[in-house]
Parts: sequence; structure tokens; C-alpha cells
Amino acid sequence: MLKIIFNTGLILLPVFFLSVKHATNIILFSLVITSLVFINKIYREKLYVKFTRKNYLIVILILVFPVLAIAISQTLRQEYYPNNWDSPLRFFLCLPIFFAISQGCLSGKNSRTISEIWLCWSTPIAIFVMLISRIYYPAKNWGEYLTTYFVDPLTFCSYALLFSLLSISGLIYFNKKMSKFNILFSLISIVVGLYLSISSGARTGWLGLPLIIIIFWYTLKTKFNIKKANVFILILLMILGVLIYYDSKFLNKLLLALQQFSSYKLNELNVDTSVGMRLSFYRMGIQYFIERPWYGWGDLSWMYYMNRAEFIKYASEFTRGSPKHGFHNEIITSCVRSGIWGLMSSTCLFAGVTYLAIRGICMRISVEHSAISFALLIVIVHLFFTGLTTEITNLTFLSAFIGSIISVLLGEQIYLEEKLSLHAKI
Repeated sequence: MLKIIFNTGLILLPVFFLSVKHATNIILFSLVITSLVFINKIYREKLYVKFTRKNYLIVILILVFPVLAIAISQTLRQEYYPNNWDSPLRFFLCLPIFFAISQGCLSGKNSRTISEIWLCWSTPIAIFVMLISRIYYPAKNWGEYLTTYFVDPLTFCSYALLFSLLSISGLIYFNKKMSKFNILFSLISIVVGLYLSISSGARTGWLGLPLIIIIFWYTLKTKFNIKKANVFILILLMILGVLIYYDSKFLNKLLLALQQFSSYKLNELNVDTSVGMRLSFYRMGIQYFIERPWYGWGDLSWMYYMNRAEFIKYASEFTRGSPKHGFHNEIITSCVRSGIWGLMSSTCLFAGVTYLAIRGICMRISVEHSAISFALLIVIVHLFFTGLTTEITNLTFLSAFIGSIISVLLGEQIYLEEKLSLHAKI
């Protein structure tokens, strides 16, 4: 019964992520409780030996360092702000989920991995749920932007694109195991997901799409052949072209972003444009980090120094004060808030997951293991490029989802590796 509850929560996590408010946090807390029950059944000696291995230690650092970064920087500053702990604690809470899954709590004689169910069913279903939610329960406070009732358009745009990319990953690795209906359903969901992202009015996450397309092409070439890889990418580009053609606002925004980037001035006052302000945020944030690399600034203490001459030279008063909600860059925001500890936290997330993903892809243990590793790579590459233009862990439900998806994918990846190692010894 407990295993059914655990599996159900994991399967429904992507489905309700952007459509039902508070669902992600509620599912996370239920998963943590059930995970602790599973862990309690495992011998402590066995856990200790395994969790000292390199891959386990990397995952532990990924999930623990966000809390450590806040704790260390606040202690050094002697400035304690409880709200800063909310999102990092969501990552920390994912630790027992990872422990339970990596120890085989989801394993069964002929059971499918949660990752396979996510790629083949959960993310395609989530896309249609997002479509229904956006039609019948749209946000009313974002003007021309289209999103669900509680999600900001930048997040909606990014994850609608990510879910489409993950659905593509499912087709690449599990097409032989999928029914014709499942394949058709996934194909339609991919197009719908791309449409939702393009029509949202935002462009967050699209910066990394060229690299992800290259990753898809290389994987298809390796798994099938270069002809099929070229045909698949050509079809994908044609679908993107048609969707962008029928939504001229998206293309215009991309062109506008290029124009704003090229017109940005390094030593003159810049107009307050979306791209121009972000570039100024980055410059100010880097300077703040250089001045307080060990202590960080917390959330707002940097505002006492925002009217210095070097900032006034290129940023308006509005731009100088706008980063009070974040510097629109995951790494820079963490660096300003927590100094070097924030940088280490972000590095653990992006570099750690990337290393484990590429390592897993190179191992070629099984279709399931390769699919999990590939999905990890797609997720972290997409999150990295999304994090270049906005914060990806500033809200609790975002941290809960990212922490959960990383914990599950890495947990199942390591479990399959341990299973192979055990069989090799026997």
C-alpha cells in the first residue's frame, strides 16, 4: 500500500506541477514521509557503505549545499532571515527520496521505472493538463502573457518547452515498448507543448534549444543512423517553424531581444528594456559578489550601495533597484545572496548533475539507464539556460519540483548501476 502511494505521488508530480497550486509541495511532503518509512527498513551499515561512494556524495552535495550556503553566509554576516531557507529546504527534503529510490524501494519483478513512466506518460499528460488549465483557469494579472492561474509566464514558457523535450526523449528511447496510441499521444503532446511555450508571450529557456537539438541529433545518430537523425531534426525544425510563423509575436520578441542586446552600451546610460536591464543586473551583481565574496549580501543590504557612480553611468534608478526580487540569473542571484557559498551551491547543481548524466550515458548499461541519463542531461542543460535569464529556485514549488525530479532520476540511475555491479559480482 505504501509503495502504491509513493508511486502514485511520483507519477502525478509532473501532471499537476503547473496546473494545481500547492500540489507540488503537498506531493513532496507525502513523498518525504513515505521515503523515511522505506529508509527505516534498510540496514544502516549497508547505507553507510554505499553513501560514501563518489556518485552518492555528489548527489548529497547537490541536495544539501543550498541549505549550507544560506546557513554559512547568514552565520558569517550574523544576519538571519527565515524566508531565505524556504526554497533550499525543499532540496534538502528530497534527500530521503533519493536515498529510498537508490536503495530499490520502487523495484519490482517487472516494474517500469518512474523515469520511463514520466517520459512516456506523465509529461505528455501534463502538457494537456496545462493546456486545459490555461484555457479554463488562466492568469489574469500578466496582461498579454498566457499562463496558468498561479504560474508566472517565464516559468510556464520554460517548463512547457522542457516537458515537450522530455516527451521527445521518451519517444527516442522507448518507442519499441510504446503502443501506437502512446506514440500518437506523445507526438501530439510535443506539438501542444511547443505551442504552449511559444504562445505564452515569454521566451525563457529557448536560448538553450539549439544545443539541445544538437544533443538530440547526436543521440539519434548514435542510436539509429545519421539519415534518421537528419529526418527527425528536419521534422522538428519544420514544426517549430510553422508554430513560430503562426505566432509572429514570438519571433518579433526574439528579434527584439537581439536588437536590445546589440544596442546595449557599456559606458552610457541605457534605456530600460528587458534585455538591457538584465545585462545591467548581471554587471551590478558581479560587482556586488566581488566586493563580498565570503559573506554575501543577503536579500537587500546591497541596496544601500546601489547609487554609486559606476552604476549610475549605465543603469537608471529603476534598473538599479529592480534586483530586489532577484538579478534574473540563478548563479548571480545566489552569488550576491550567499557569496562564494552560493556559487558553490549552483556549481554543485549544474556541474554535478551534468557529470552524472554524461557518465551515465557513456556507461550504456541498459535502455532504461541510458534514457534516465539522457533525460538528466536534457533537464540540466535546459535549466542552465533558463537560469541565465531568470531564477529557477526562487520559489518553493520550483525548488520542490527540481529537487524531486533530480532525486528520482539520479536515484533510479544509481540503483540500476548498483544492480549491474551486484550481478557482475555474482
